Amino acid sequence: MVHGPGSHAANTHQGTTSGSFKCQLLGSGNSDGLAHTAEAMAIYAMAGYIKMPNTAEEVTLETADNLKAGSGTGTQAWKSAYEDVNGALIETNTDTQNESAALDARTDLKEAIKKLLLTKGDSDSSHIEEKINEIFGSKEEEKLKQLENTIDDTIIPAGIVQSDNEQRLGNINVEDKLAEILSYYQLRNSKTLVDLKKKLFSTAKITEPKSAEEKEKKCNSAKDETECKTKSGCHYVEENKDSKKCTLSD
Repeated sequence: MVHGPGSHAANTHQGTTSGSFKCQLLGSGNSDGLAHTAEAMAIYAMAGYIKMPNTAEEVTLETADNLKAGSGTGTQAWKSAYEDVNGALIETNTDTQNESAALDARTDLKEAIKKLLLTKGDSDSSHIEEKINEIFGSKEEEKLKQLENTIDDTIIPAGIVQSDNEQRLGNINVEDKLAEILSYYQLRNSKTLVDLKKKLFSTAKITEPKSAEEKEKKCNSAKDETECKTKSGCHYVEENKDSKKCTLSD
């Protein structure tokens, strides 16, 4: 949209009909420019960003402030895009201020315990204090600091948050990185739970009660009285009609 070199300061954009540089590609007020015939009104392009007047004037560009505010002709799309981008989650440093009071005096903590850990009938102050003591061992501020220090000292392995080095959790204060760490451990815990269920299922199948016939065979396999005594549910007899000295107990 900017013309080539020259000293025509008032003739720098397409659309003008005066001066030496007469590129009329975006001129809407003549018959040799944007349209075959002159337009009756100004033409707007790029959702109101470019205005091509129907006079022998230069095109104009809407200001950034007007685009963000949706001011001007047809600029609502710019406003919506700006609001979407401005409200998107980006990397920001957290600036959370810690409360300094006994645990049973902290509004946020009490509200969390009330909503997540207590039933509706057990939501008064005494029950909240009992739950705090149960979790932290005491309602004193120092107990929470000990727990926070333990959490902060957790070492996050390399590779979890696109880092080649391991990092101390307490040194990470970028929100989207903390979200990545949370997602990683949630997925890992889910996988661990699935693996444990599979292992328990396999173990349960192995330890299922055996039939009496299988138990009898197990006893009969004992070679002598000593080995027979080591097998649960078996007893040793000197003689029986089947000549099996280690048999299943009655």
